Amino acid sequence: MSLRQSRIAELLAKGYTNQGIIARELNVSEATVSREIKFLEKQAQINLQNHIKRRIPLEMEHCYTGLKIVLRKAYEVFDNSTRSSEKLQALQLILTTYDKLQELLLDENYANESVDMLQNRERRMEERLELRKEEIIQRAKEAEVTEYQRQRILTVWPSSK
Repeated sequence: MSLRQSRIAELLAKGYTNQGIIARELNVSEATVSREIKFLEKQAQINLQNHIKRRIPLEMEHCYTGLKIVLRKAYEVFDNSTRSSEKLQALQLILTTYDKLQELLLDENYANESVDMLQNRERRMEERLELRKEEIIQRAKEAEVTEYQRQRILTVWPSSK
């Protein structure tokens, strides 16, 4: 991110919404501010997708592994302790850990659904882009035919000299 983009992001975070004011603040054109904001928006989308696809699943895996370690240790305390108070505390920790594991698994399903939703949205956008490209190509072909027909008419049409 460039210094100007960082400054624009900072102003946006501070509540500046008017591109003209931002432009005057940074001594650049409104078009430059608009272009930089579009870049920041695209970058934010990319960052969010990376976060959802990579970071969240990794962190969830770390949590899952940590909870399994806690569970194993709590069972060790329960199995090896001779004091009933320690056994009771270990059972409480085991119960709490299972609750946390269940929450994590449900959250993981939610995260997976979110990733699937983003992938489906991305696929639909690519499909729409492809349809738009085909439409543009078709219009260009029609325009070529129309231009050809116009040129033909002009060459056949008697000139008014």
